[in-house]
Amino acid sequence: GDRSFKECTSLKEILIPSSVKIIGKYAFNDCISLKEISIPSSVTSIGMYAFLGCESLTKAFISASISSLEGTFSECKSLKEVIIPPSVISLLNCAFNNCSSLEKIEIPSSVTTIGNFVFNKCSSLQQINFPPSLNKIEIGAFQDCSSLKQIEIPSSVNVINDFTFMGCSSLLFVKIPSSVTSIGMSSFFKCHSLSEISIPSSMISIGVNAFKECTKLMKVKIPSKTNILLDAFPKSTVIERF
Repeated sequence: GDRSFKECTSLKEILIPSSVKIIGKYAFNDCISLKEISIPSSVTSIGMYAFLGCESLTKAFISASISSLEGTFSECKSLKEVIIPPSVISLLNCAFNNCSSLEKIEIPSSVTTIGNFVFNKCSSLQQINFPPSLNKIEIGAFQDCSSLKQIEIPSSVNVINDFTFMGCSSLLFVKIPSSVTSIGMSSFFKCHSLSEISIPSSMISIGVNAFKECTKLMKVKIPSKTNILLDAFPKSTVIERF
């Protein structure tokens, strides 16, 4: 049930039997000594923030037939390896928030939504491959992913939301497809390494502070129909309309 093993601070390992169908909310919250977890295929639901603050957890293997993860591994600062099952459709609020040791993760082709702050502060994450099924990347999804070097947004996505890549200070390359019509507020704010960006002719608006402090952006070509909001670019950036 909910909070079953909450704050069992000496718990180092646990074997979840195949009779278990549901892992409740905050079930293993702050089990700070837990190192590994394997979730069997019998599990059909994992409650929100089930492993919140399991700061020693390094590996998580999920065989469960679940459709979403919400806050599941938030603040698991030692997590390096996680396998997301192909049944997952949505990665929701803060699922991997502040998993600061996570270097790579495979997002299965079943996933359509990456929710708010899902990979926020995953400061070791170097690359992410988006499946073509993905159609929503929500607010702050990759905020402060300071090791992320490149992003290729799939053509199934229409909007780059507020704060999505804010603080991705190592980001060198971003591919924005022609399906995208809007870049949200502060979406690339403080992306200090970004030196070029191609804005597609489909773009209707670029939000407030969207590329603020991206001081390496010397020149950007932007469609004449695009509405550029306040402080979207550094004052030093030359805007060329086409």
